[in-house]
Amino acid sequence: MNATTENNMTRNESQGLLNKLQSLETCFMCILWGFLLNRLNVVSEKLQKVEIDCGLVVELYDSLIQLITNTRENFDEFEKKEIEKSVTKEYKDLKTRKKIKSIFYDETRHNDLITSGREKFKIDTFLVILDHLLNELNKRRAAYQNFFFHLLLLSCSNVYHMMILLKELHNLMKYTMMIWI
Repeated sequence: MNATTENNMTRNESQGLLNKLQSLETCFMCILWGFLLNRLNVVSEKLQKVEIDCGLVVELYDSLIQLITNTRENFDEFEKKEIEKSVTKEYKDLKTRKKIKSIFYDETRHNDLITSGREKFKIDTFLVILDHLLNELNKRRAAYQNFFFHLLLLSCSNVYHMMILLKELHNLMKYTMMIWI
């Protein structure tokens, strides 16, 4: 279908969607979510197996937590990939007009923090996503750790198992202290 046969509203809407899809931020999000969802899917498939051990579940959550923690430090690597693949090579704030908040006569602008589009995207989007994901993974890991501890307690029948139980209790206490600090 020819673009001139469409009405103006449809052409404007499609141009707006195309601009959003070609933005640096959208490309970044596609790369980030592709990476994260790929890793989450691998772990999810392992977690869904019937014969999985509760200890392995905790270890898998630990590996995901470590992955997300390391990903927080790799913003520059994701940015390099995005710049290679994206049509647009600059962040949105460089292309849009700055919005200036109107102030009253008794206010000043000196406490407004001015950040670049890159820093704003990193702080307001990238780190927020990873922090929420990390928080949810920590909650689930703690729940499985608690369940695993109680399961070990019920199944303790000899000294060897008791030593494993004490080691797990020590790890649980260390982990719990890390969360609260």
